[in-house]
Amino acid sequence: MHDSNIIFLHGWLFDKRIWCHLDKFFKNNFNTNMYDLPGYDSNTLLKISPQEYCDRIFESVKKDTVIVGYSYGGLLALNSFQNYQKNIKKLILINCNLDTEEQGDNILNFRNITTLQNSLTINRKKSLKKFMYECVKNSKYYKTEFSHLIKTFTDNSLPSTSTLLDNLDDLKTPVSINCGFDKQEDILLISTEKDHFMSNKETYMVNNSAIKEEIIPGLGHIPFISGNNQIYNLIRIFINN
Repeated sequence: MHDSNIIFLHGWLFDKRIWCHLDKFFKNNFNTNMYDLPGYDSNTLLKISPQEYCDRIFESVKKDTVIVGYSYGGLLALNSFQNYQKNIKKLILINCNLDTEEQGDNILNFRNITTLQNSLTINRKKSLKKFMYECVKNSKYYKTEFSHLIKTFTDNSLPSTSTLLDNLDDLKTPVSINCGFDKQEDILLISTEKDHFMSNKETYMVNNSAIKEEIIPGLGHIPFISGNNQIYNLIRIFINN
């Protein structure tokens, strides 16, 4: 057992398999844990909301814990962090859109989330395949990454439509920062240059003085298939500073 812990929280649609074994990079120095949100993979706790589930994780963590939240999981983690900071050493957010109310050119906005919900109810299989493509379409490795997603996340291994629709409702609510941070020492936002879900004209930092941002070039919304070495190095440097 190590003295420090690191916890991973995945995003919408994809369960802990989306990390592509990122936890292995940290096992020499951390106790690692990859959680599945309610309704994902083997987590059958459907009577608890994802936010409540995330709150429980934060409330029960032991001292010197680092939380890594990806996309939807990052939004949940940021909300929980504001109420349960006691044992959290660092919070890392990866491709986490912090403002869905903007109706600009980012794909992950309120209007497009509603469109995705509608398409899910009409043709689930087609809608999810299109979403997977959108996740990687601008990456320089998109062919390999798209093939990996299609083979790994078969329809029968994904959450129910009702779970996915409920999660998308959560994504429509922007995060409200209501507590103090230690100026770029507590939270790191890792973004990828070719993330199709984000605006190319804006960065979604809540507060320049509160959140440190790093950008990885060439990768799309899912950076773990091709970029885990880069992600590990950014997290390692941030944790050690």
